[in-house]
Amino acid sequence: KKAHLTQAQLGAQLHLSKNSISNYERNQDEPPDDTKIKLAKILGVSVDYLTGASDNPSPYVDASNTVRLPAGMPPQAWDELRLFIDYLKFKYLQHKEP
Repeated sequence: KKAHLTQAQLGAQLHLSKNSISNYERNQDEPPDDTKIKLAKILGVSVDYLTGASDNPSPYVDASNTVRLPAGMPPQAWDELRLFIDYLKFKYLQHKEP
């Protein structure tokens, strides 16, 4: 959900059926390791995060340049954050005073 992908869209990227994705989400089936790696890349998280071995979705990202929203924030909060980041880029990177 955080990636804003439907099961069908995610399945298409992984060359899997929507049913396979559903089974993975409901822990009725476990994807093979190569699928876990592809899934982690698509979602921008680590395989450890996908498997529950870590609570940190991106352990290799420089945290000094990362914005993390508190757990439970609705999807529209991400949309608003993206808009605000666009505003800040405009204000500080494109709209410089002479």
